Amino acid sequence: ALQAYAPELAVRVLPLPLLAPPTRAHGPDAEALAGRRALRVMFCGRDPERHSLAEAALWVEALRARYARVEWDVWTKEGVPVPGARLHAWDGSFRAALAHADLLLHPTAYDSFSLVCLEAAAAGVPVLTTAHAGAAELLHPELCVTAARGAPKDAAAAADKLLRAAAARSPQERERLRAEIVERFSL
Repeated sequence: ALQAYAPELAVRVLPLPLLAPPTRAHGPDAEALAGRRALRVMFCGRDPERHSLAEAALWVEALRARYARVEWDVWTKEGVPVPGARLHAWDGSFRAALAHADLLLHPTAYDSFSLVCLEAAAAGVPVLTTAHAGAAELLHPELCVTAARGAPKDAAAAADKLLRAAAARSPQERERLRAEIVERFSL
């Protein structure tokens, strides 16, 4: 259509290997909140410094003070060792792991638009990020809240509130939120 109206602006669009949208909403449940199973927390950041892996580690420690069992999975291209976390290769396995996640931590110093936040929200996984993440302005506040860097106890409190609200949602409400994200951001 652009070709007809402004041929000088038209470009050739190449097909991208986009992944299929998630098929069901996931997120935390009463079992994780009560400590009967581990709370599964994720971090995914290509650049550990810009996406603040060190801050995420502080947030996880604050969560561990609130929850009996916290499992932390980390995807980063740099392969930086992280005490107390399971490291994963930068191989696309993050998307599949969303089906088992309870919370995504993304304490970025700057990220104009974070695809990992969008992917998590599209899978129904709550997102805790900073005001420096563009996704925080776009995602529904029921799925994404912000916390300040340097205040891990406040981040854990925000995560706790987000997780409890998510766990209290009906399966139909989770699916409605998930479908809204997929519809709004699908190409």
